[in-house]
Amino acid sequence: MNKNIKLILAVLLVLLAVFGMIWLFLNFSKLNVKKEIGLFPENPAKGDYGYQETETLITIGTEGVSKGTFDSVEEGVINFVSGSEIVKYPLTEDEVILSCTTQNLALANELDFDLVTNVIISTPTDIGGLIPTEEYIVVFAQDVEGVMRVHTVAIDASKCP
Repeated sequence: MNKNIKLILAVLLVLLAVFGMIWLFLNFSKLNVKKEIGLFPENPAKGDYGYQETETLITIGTEGVSKGTFDSVEEGVINFVSGSEIVKYPLTEDEVILSCTTQNLALANELDFDLVTNVIISTPTDIGGLIPTEEYIVVFAQDVEGVMRVHTVAIDASKCP
């Protein structure tokens, strides 16, 4: 009888251990997951993490968005001709984006980001060598510590390196 009790206790202990491990396995993710409140808002607003821009058209001529024909880049300043005037904008100091678009920039009043086919990250010193002289460009500048600096230049995709 003593052997039967030991055998029953051993079987119960093994079953208890197996059920405990199954329970832990099924509930482990629930025990260790920490929910970050507000990390992924359900309906993020513009400027919030996770926001997807629905507007892909940017009007050329609005603040910080200009177009013209490329002239040169000298000492961190991009020079281009817009209408009859020469425009000079300093470039951002770390990197400048070259956006290659299939859109006809000479006729464009709006830049359509859905038509961008390639994006090249360049430095302010190298960007001038990537843009052919007298090529139509659209530049995007933003205020950086009180100075409007160009961070992106769009050119025709067929002229992209």
